Amino acid sequence: SDKVNSKFYIIDCYNIYEGRKVSFIATLIVIMTPISMKKYIAEAIGTMVLVVLGCGTAMLVGCDAANGGGYILTALAFGLSIVAMAYSIGNISGCHINPAVSLGVLLSGGMDMRDFISYVVAQCIGALIGSGILAMIF
Repeated sequence: SDKVNSKFYIIDCYNIYEGRKVSFIATLIVIMTPISMKKYIAEAIGTMVLVVLGCGTAMLVGCDAANGGGYILTALAFGLSIVAMAYSIGNISGCHINPAVSLGVLLSGGMDMRDFISYVVAQCIGALIGSGILAMIF
C-alpha cells in the first residue's frame, strides 16, 4: 500500500487528487484537514451570529409598521452583524455566511464544488445552532 503522507495510507477505491492516486478514504481525510476546517467553523460561527443578532432583533422589536422603528432596528442588526463578521472571520473564510453568496462565488469560479458543499453544510449547521439559541431565549 502506498503512502499519501506520513499519517495516512491508500486503502482502495482509487480517485485522482492533485495529480496522485489516492483512495476515497484518504481523499476525505485530506479534505477534512484542520486547516480547511477553520474555514467551515468560521462560516458556522458567522451564520450563527447573523441568525442570533438579526433574527433575534426582529423577534424582539418586531417589524410592524405601526411601531415604525422595528424595520430600521432589524436592518441595522443584520447589517452590523455582517460588518462585524466580515472583520472577524473575513480573513479566514471570506465571510459568506449565506449559501446564496457561496453559490455566487462558486458560479464565478472562486471556489470548487467540494468547498461549496462544505460551506453550505457549515452555514446550515450555524443557522440551526443560532435558531436553537433563539428558541431557548424566546
